[in-house]
Amino acid sequence: MAACISVIHLAWIVLVIFGAMWTRGRPLWTAMHLLALVWGIVVEVGPWPCPLTLAEEHFAVRAMSGGYIEHCVNAVVYPNMPEWVVATCLNA
Repeated sequence: MAACISVIHLAWIVLVIFGAMWTRGRPLWTAMHLLALVWGIVVEVGPWPCPLTLAEEHFAVRAMSGGYIEHCVNAVVYPNMPEWVVATCLNA
């Protein structure tokens, strides 16, 4: 279950970052992308945790150990870099 949520989390991040390229001419997807973008900014700037991260942690603890897919997706969702590098890349 944690791997499934990790894949959903990755899809959500891809929608936030690259959604504008895909949603042109699609009003419903454009609205969803804008809401996802606002949510992503609020979660990154504010003190609130992402609900998908909380769900991943919950199911990962219950599963005892993660599988290969979960390991690969988590490496992309949670890069092993200093916070200032991630912030610099997002602000560039």
